[in-house]
Amino acid sequence: MFDQLFEKQLMISMSRQMALNDYLGDNGWGIDIGEGELTIENRGAYPIQLLGTESDQSNTWLWAWANEQSDLPETVLAAVHKIHQFGRAKGINELTEATFSLETISAHEIAMVCTALSDTACYYVAGYDGGALYTLIDDVPDQVNTASLERINTVIMQSISQFPVDHRAACLPYLRQQNLNIEETGEMMVATRPGEGRLEIVFSPDGRLEEIRAILLGANPAQESEPTKKPWWRFW
Repeated sequence: MFDQLFEKQLMISMSRQMALNDYLGDNGWGIDIGEGELTIENRGAYPIQLLGTESDQSNTWLWAWANEQSDLPETVLAAVHKIHQFGRAKGINELTEATFSLETISAHEIAMVCTALSDTACYYVAGYDGGALYTLIDDVPDQVNTASLERINTVIMQSISQFPVDHRAACLPYLRQQNLNIEETGEMMVATRPGEGRLEIVFSPDGRLEEIRAILLGANPAQESEPTKKPWWRFW
């Protein structure tokens, strides 16, 4: 169940995180747990909910709802409690075990699934000496939800290069979330955005991506993206 949630959310979350990173940049940050607020230098303050922490030393994850030593206020735990309850109802171990090894799963994967189970589009990683605090961040700019066709192309290739997912099953929710007009004919998928252009994607019979091309309106043929067959970029 966790893997299915992750597969559906992967590209949506990857796209939003890349856009959020573009907007926030490398500006300094500060967190006020009591106020439930993240402040980014030159970008203002944002409401947050706590998800959990990643330990570099033990390579483990600890859910915020299970972090009794920190005496966290309930106001910043509302979202993670709902995620915990969902996990219990569906029998999803990754969402119900208080702490566990990150040997076979990453903290980013956990955070991505959490964005699918909450009303929050993005997460923010507040790194510190020895680990990182993962939070859901609210009130982000609307621009994080819509990507250009060129960015969509990049997100798709980045996602399938990093994670062993069903390529076609992962692409479809993302293209729909981007409000593209989708036409499927056999192994070919064409996703169009009026006024911008289209993506032409070819899959193998078993759903693996074989080729993707972005055709942009107004672009010279020489400027159109060449068919991409191998990933070339890494997000983290």
